[in-house]
Amino acid sequence: MSTEKNQLIGQALSLDETDRRELLDCLRNSLPDDIDPTIEAAWIVEAEHRIDLVDRGESTPLDGETVLAELEREWASKSEASA
Repeated sequence: MSTEKNQLIGQALSLDETDRRELLDCLRNSLPDDIDPTIEAAWIVEAEHRIDLVDRGESTPLDGETVLAELEREWASKSEASA
């Protein structure tokens, strides 16, 4: 994920709940209409659940670059262990 995207995500997550929900609606409406409504509904529920976790302080969002770096370290250590 590019730095620009990470910054945008960070800015989006810093919005208050109402603005994040409006942003979510805008993004969802920008997608093609050929999305399976069942899948779309499930993702909406998941996104709202994740927002609630962050709002309650039960989860801390990580940017994509951090997650990928952590995964690379894990894979490297597993590769070394199996070598």
